[in-house]
Amino acid sequence: LHGGASEAVVRMLERIGCVSNIDAFLHKVKAKQELLFGFGHRIYRSYDPRAAVLKKHAHKVFKLMSDVDVANNSSKPSSSSSSLVEIALELEQ
Repeated sequence: LHGGASEAVVRMLERIGCVSNIDAFLHKVKAKQELLFGFGHRIYRSYDPRAAVLKKHAHKVFKLMSDVDVANNSSKPSSSSSSLVEIALELEQ
């Protein structure tokens, strides 16, 4: 992510708020009431090849810095609210 893109992603994840709100958010995206940020550049129609490299390194960082178990896409018990990392990982699914 570059420029304002990373900030837009963080704002989007904050608006979603928790993992349980993802479905409702995606319905708003499909209804063109929300924008979905952070899933590649519009010139890539199926998969942004840069994402594979970024994902590999991001998961290493998440494993070191977060309470999220990236390998199993689940979190260790911490609090009732979802972290932005948890929301992002679930949204990616």
